Amino acid sequence: MFINKLYVNIYLQIKFVFLEPNQTGDNQVQIIFENLKKPNLSINKIGRIGKELLQGAKFSLFYATTQNGAVEKVNDYVTDENGKIEIEAGTLKEGWYKIQEIEAPQGYEIQGTGTYEFYLKAGESKEITVENTPKNAIVIKKVDADTGEALAGAHFSISIISDGNSSGTHGTTIANVITNHNGVAVITGLKAGGYIIEETKAPTGYVMTEKAQTIWLNKDKTSSVTVTFENRKNAGLRIKKMDSITKDPLSDAIFKVTDSKGQVVGTRNGLFRTDEKGFIHIPNLKTGTYKVQEIQARSGYALDNTVKLVHLKQGEPQKVEIFNSKKAGIQILKRDSKTSKPLQGAKFEVRKVNGELIGANYITDNNSIISINGLEQG
Repeated sequence: MFINKLYVNIYLQIKFVFLEPNQTGDNQVQIIFENLKKPNLSINKIGRIGKELLQGAKFSLFYATTQNGAVEKVNDYVTDENGKIEIEAGTLKEGWYKIQEIEAPQGYEIQGTGTYEFYLKAGESKEITVENTPKNAIVIKKVDADTGEALAGAHFSISIISDGNSSGTHGTTIANVITNHNGVAVITGLKAGGYIIEETKAPTGYVMTEKAQTIWLNKDKTSSVTVTFENRKNAGLRIKKMDSITKDPLSDAIFKVTDSKGQVVGTRNGLFRTDEKGFIHIPNLKTGTYKVQEIQARSGYALDNTVKLVHLKQGEPQKVEIFNSKKAGIQILKRDSKTSKPLQGAKFEVRKVNGELIGANYITDNNSIISINGLEQG
């Protein structure tokens, strides 16, 4: 008899069938046997504090048909680079199991007895997560200063300043680490002594913490110290362009933004264009003073090229509202002085008061009107 190794063998099940005398082939009896898949087991190994994946943890797996029955060893396993053990499908039977951690990864210690018992049911999968406690360790936590949110991607250097002896090495960098998705970095297997932890690169969008922290590890070989660093977000600048009368947003206005030294901001020579909602948003700016100047107004609006000074503080976005007025217009109506009859074809020249020529060939239309729009105020 062939039994698929991925399924539980239930061929010992017996089904009774009653056949009546003189039955023909049209009165067949169908017998159905069902198999459940054998249970699957995976083991995850992580650090207790940082939840980092741990490679190299060794486990023994044992099996028993009943909870207090005779135990037989299945095999030994070691977690891979992803901190995981995947038992090959079809290997395990339904029943009681015990995993025993026999060796923790380097720099970590087994929690409690390291023994975990559970029941595996046919057709089901089970995932066990086992944590290890770091020893002789520094645990670095990185959080948002305002929200407390964990921050990944912060870079730190760890330097030893004393190894417990009067002639210890001072300021020697022993490790460079990056916080994981839980905002944590763990360094284990350290000697007793003093250490300096310094941030060398902040997560994207945040200001780097300049103040280092000094900690001390004891000589009990299980000492673990946790330090927390906070980051504030970089400042941001938000420009809003609106109609001076209706307060409607104005798109397609172009601004130039520079810092206090005249250096342009961004990658387009300091130029930014308002979107369909009238906004320009410039994130991740350093603290300081910035100059904002409109260099091109939206079509039909007068340019306001006054330089606006904006002072950005750490973690505090600033909003600048700038208004534009529509350009002025002139309408000329030509009529007969006696009959008030509209006169088509009259030609006009238009100048500013200072003599500047606006246009010399304006001619009244069939309604005797000349309309001149888009003029600057004056």
